[in-house]
Amino acid sequence: MVLRRSAARRRFTAALAIMLPATGAALADVRHTEVPIAAQGVFIPAPDSCPGRPEMVITVFPRGVVWRGRSCTLDWVEERAGTPGPIYSLHLRCPAPASGDAAAGGAAGSSAPAATVLNVVVWPKSTDTAAIGPDFTQLADYRRCR
Repeated sequence: MVLRRSAARRRFTAALAIMLPATGAALADVRHTEVPIAAQGVFIPAPDSCPGRPEMVITVFPRGVVWRGRSCTLDWVEERAGTPGPIYSLHLRCPAPASGDAAAGGAAGSSAPAATVLNVVVWPKSTDTAAIGPDFTQLADYRRCR
């Protein structure tokens, strides 16, 4: 009886070891403190030509992003496996609008507003192109200028 339980336990352990890698895709996510080189660069909307219109340019640095006139610093990057290559989710902190700029959301005379959080997905499709947006439902094609 003891031998039978031991053999069953070994088979269960072997089956569990085989199944875990197949179901553990989320375990493959990697967190970075800098944007990987594959996601860095100056990007413009795909149909435009370099250098692109300044208001449409997205610049991704190792420790931050300049996008839509906002200069944001990187909190962290999450890398997830994808096809044709990794997908990068950049978690950024952007300064709030100036306190006197009521049109931009600041209230005149208020104390310094807190920074806002911005998430940007960068999904390189090739060495020269990437899909970029605030989430997967708003990805747009961009070309790398440099």
